[in-house]
Amino acid sequence: MSRARRNKEQAPAANTATQIAEILKKAHEFYNTGRFNDCINRCKMALALDERSTDTLLLLGAAQYALRDMPSAIRTNMKAVQINKDFAEAFGNLGNCYKDSGQFDMAVKFYEKAIEKKRDFAVAHENLANVLLDLGQYPKAIEVYHNAIRYAPRSADIHSNMGNAYKALNDLDRAEAAYKRALEINPNHHHAHNNLGNVYKDRGMVLEAAACYIRSIEIDPEYSAGHSNYASLLKDNGELDKAIYHFRQAIRLNPNFADAWSNMGNTLKDKNLMTEAEAAYREALRINPNFAIAHSNLAAVFKDLIPPRLEEAIEEYRIALGLQPDFPDAYCNLVHSLQMLCDWTNRDEVYKKLVDITMGQLASGAVPSVQPFHALCYPFPPQLLHDICQSYADRVNINIRHLVVSPPFVRPEHPAPGGPRLRIGYVSSDFGNHPLSHLTQSVYGMHNRELIEVFCYSLMPDDETVYRRKIESESEHFTDITDLQSLDAARKINEDGIHILVNLNGFTKGSRNEIFALKPAPVQVMYMGFCNTSCMDFMNYMVTDHVATPPSTRGHFSEQLIFMPHSYFVNDHAQCFADLTINPRVPVDSDVWVPDRASAGLDPNAIVFCNFNQLYKIDPTILECWARILRRVPNSQLWLCRFPEVGEKNIRKEAHALGIPDERVVFADVLAKADYIRRLKLADVFLDTPLCNAHTTGTDVLWGGTPMITVDGGAGKMASHVAASLLTAVGLPELIAPDLAAYEELAVSLALDTDRLAEIKKRLAENVHTMPLFKTQNWVREFETGLSMAYERWKNGIHGDFDVPSCQD
Repeated sequence: MSRARRNKEQAPAANTATQIAEILKKAHEFYNTGRFNDCINRCKMALALDERSTDTLLLLGAAQYALRDMPSAIRTNMKAVQINKDFAEAFGNLGNCYKDSGQFDMAVKFYEKAIEKKRDFAVAHENLANVLLDLGQYPKAIEVYHNAIRYAPRSADIHSNMGNAYKALNDLDRAEAAYKRALEINPNHHHAHNNLGNVYKDRGMVLEAAACYIRSIEIDPEYSAGHSNYASLLKDNGELDKAIYHFRQAIRLNPNFADAWSNMGNTLKDKNLMTEAEAAYREALRINPNFAIAHSNLAAVFKDLIPPRLEEAIEEYRIALGLQPDFPDAYCNLVHSLQMLCDWTNRDEVYKKLVDITMGQLASGAVPSVQPFHALCYPFPPQLLHDICQSYADRVNINIRHLVVSPPFVRPEHPAPGGPRLRIGYVSSDFGNHPLSHLTQSVYGMHNRELIEVFCYSLMPDDETVYRRKIESESEHFTDITDLQSLDAARKINEDGIHILVNLNGFTKGSRNEIFALKPAPVQVMYMGFCNTSCMDFMNYMVTDHVATPPSTRGHFSEQLIFMPHSYFVNDHAQCFADLTINPRVPVDSDVWVPDRASAGLDPNAIVFCNFNQLYKIDPTILECWARILRRVPNSQLWLCRFPEVGEKNIRKEAHALGIPDERVVFADVLAKADYIRRLKLADVFLDTPLCNAHTTGTDVLWGGTPMITVDGGAGKMASHVAASLLTAVGLPELIAPDLAAYEELAVSLALDTDRLAEIKKRLAENVHTMPLFKTQNWVREFETGLSMAYERWKNGIHGDFDVPSCQD
């Protein structure tokens, strides 16, 4: 803010001028020491002696500006330019006032006026460029910064700010050059160090970025932006506690730092501290109610809660998009939230835009806002799903570029008689109450300890559930690596001498694929968590079977494939739910709940079709098919799960539009696992979802004794072949339809031919005990064989897919 200039007006009398000079001298002292009210009082004394003193008006306006009294500052500077129409400094100060009042157009007008009056007014050029930068007019801002540099070539501020304009255009080379020039002029320019760190961060140069951020806060420990940016880098590197410390430092220094509050919320969310994360986002929004990113982040908390608060999430995503219509993350997460509760309003238009956004991001080299796991359930062509995975895989490799493995990882000694056993390491964020642990909890203890040494590495804290206790107690080695950085975790795995490292996450929540990217084990295998290619070039194999991955889909996989002899999909039902098959052996005097149709709201005499998948797997095409089946089968009902609860009203609305009355669609509450499996026997036929099949639910249904009908590969991806894999392994391949029309005919014919349906139920009740699907111990033996073969092939330099022989009894 300019505050001193020679007055061009006729000077007052000598004595008066002397008095004014003394008053202004004191006023300047007050200004320089931050006593702005005292400065204002002195200026008013001077103006009482000479109301046309533009020097006095300039200083008065500067003091009013410092107190954020913009209306008074504007009036004072306006009076100055009325007295002296060539007063460039006052025009510049007016620009500052309007800029800080958010009136950018007026700010531009007055900065341009200041430059018109004083062509070499470098500060006005710089301030004009800063406003143009704020307005998003980046090329014009750069042009004006160059003008400013012409008159002030050694202004580090101007070079640094011009770097910001180049960075906004993603011209990282010129941005870097501008920041480095600023640092040549002033090596202690903390803003330039911070800004250069942002360039390095965008390039994946994590060590260099960290050094810049650290230097910026060494120069100025009170620099809140430096703390915040360093915290964001730490968060991305998995150093969550350290990140939170620096976010709190940024907020201590600047309590109204909305970005820091929001980013700290993201870090708290990563630690699963949802209540604290929500509070951080709400504080960001208190500071800036129009902060679109914070609205989107708050929505993500609502979406990820258990149970989710989807309607609130949708409202927040819509607010974010209202504030910032071009906001891919918010739009893509809004679409996923709508899918979770089956809101299909303008669905074709919504998904067309989703595809357009995703393809645009891929074309620009950006990581898509659509997450790979979400994409499994979207009507995307297989190639687009593959491209999304490839982008996420590329990002993993970028994330570890800065990590130096020193000393290099050593390869373990080969397994041999009298030597080490084959060491298998399992890495997962789901060793707890999660479907993956429900399915695999016995696997880790069933390995042959004479040949196999099992290590489990947990990426989640102990949730103190029976699932965690069982896996911990039955694994030979169980290590919680939640708090280890990726390099330290990889080093721990390598030091344990792991031969084969199994990735149980892929691209699911909580994954840390960077650990695998560091290649701590010679053979790395994808299994279970993510039923699609990972596209990660550091993953050697993926475990599947010939039904789940038919030849037509082979080209979509980057990994070599290990084909299990039966279903690749393991489960633990024979161990955990031995008494919960179709004829549960419950004593008459037992207090175990025995479900019946009346208590479930079902017609005792109806044919009951069911689907207990989460509702997001239902799409309009399959619901229309189910409606046709209900119309063709008299006295039939469709039984669905309130998963989530808020989806029921949308499904009922869509069913109503298809001519299905409310009494023919029944919703069930979510139950504990054992009670849920007991309840399944009340249904006659499970109707699968072709877009994304029943996976864990499919094993539950079959173990509970309900036949399942599916369409094999209805969406052309692995996730739509899994139910066929399950049915093949349980000996009921005739329930796999080749297309949706055959699926409909099969459902209707079974419902109308009660003898045939009874015969299939009888076979299923026998097959769950005799066919491969539920023979977990045999599956583990085959899995061991497959992993041993993979290791031997790696040792001998043999590449390619291979089949695992069956060892079923």
